[in-house]
Amino acid sequence: MEKLTEIYNELLEMGVTVQSGSYHLDGGQDAFAIKVGQHFGIFLDIDRIRTLADEKEATSHEWAHVKADATYGVDAPPDVKARAENRAARTQIEKILPFEEMREAMRKGYTSAYDLAEYFAVTEATVNRAYAYYTGPKGLKFDDCAGSIWIQ
Repeated sequence: MEKLTEIYNELLEMGVTVQSGSYHLDGGQDAFAIKVGQHFGIFLDIDRIRTLADEKEATSHEWAHVKADATYGVDAPPDVKARAENRAARTQIEKILPFEEMREAMRKGYTSAYDLAEYFAVTEATVNRAYAYYTGPKGLKFDDCAGSIWIQ
């Protein structure tokens, strides 16, 4: 959970308020970030975060909103929300599943989404998003990973 600790430390250094509680959020969210003026707050819903992987993903996603300044108002148009969410998702992936670390894990034999999810303590969905991001928009390849196969 080294990355999670690193994220919490960065949030502390940036002066971001982090709170956890029962927020009963609509839409299935497990966390949210707010920006008031130049100050940020992150709120984690303990009723929805059940594992360390859940906590890592929720916290890192909201950290990414802060880091990329990818926030939006509740009444923002769908295209504004989508751009902010995409920017945060890319920032999150680069933080918790850096390409070089992912490639190194694949070289060590962790070649399925399940194996990589276990190795990095994230969900398979996040691994699949990272793989698609690196091999799609980023144009990177994992071909040099001896014997690597990809099972989504």
